[in-house]
Amino acid sequence: MKLFNGLGGRQLVHRLSAWIHFDYDLNDKEHQINHKLECKHPSCWNPDHLYIGTQQDNMQDVLKSKNHYNTNKEVCKRGHPLNGINIKTNQRGARVCRACEKYHSEQRTSKQHQKT
Repeated sequence: MKLFNGLGGRQLVHRLSAWIHFDYDLNDKEHQINHKLECKHPSCWNPDHLYIGTQQDNMQDVLKSKNHYNTNKEVCKRGHPLNGINIKTNQRGARVCRACEKYHSEQRTSKQHQKT
C-alpha cells in the first residue's frame, strides 16, 4: 500500500511506519524496511513485525522461510531433478543444478577451443 508522505512523494506504508516508530531515514539508500519472518503479510505495517535491514538480509529471510519461488521446485528448467547429488548451493545460497552447470562448463570450454 502506498501513501503520500507529505514530504513530496509516495512511500510504502511500512516505510512510513518505520519512519514514525524507528526514526528511519526515508532517503537511506543502504538500508530498507524488512518484515520479520513470523509476519506473512507483505502489506503489514505493524512496527513489531518490521526491522531495518539490507536487501541481503531480506533475501536470507526469504530463503529461510522457504517462500522463494525456487525453493519448492523439484526439477530445473531443463528437467533435471533438484535433489540428491545433482544439487549444490552457491555462494548466495541459491540451489544450482549440477547437470546444467556441467553442460554450461563444457559449452564454454568447447567455444574457447574453437577460437584457438
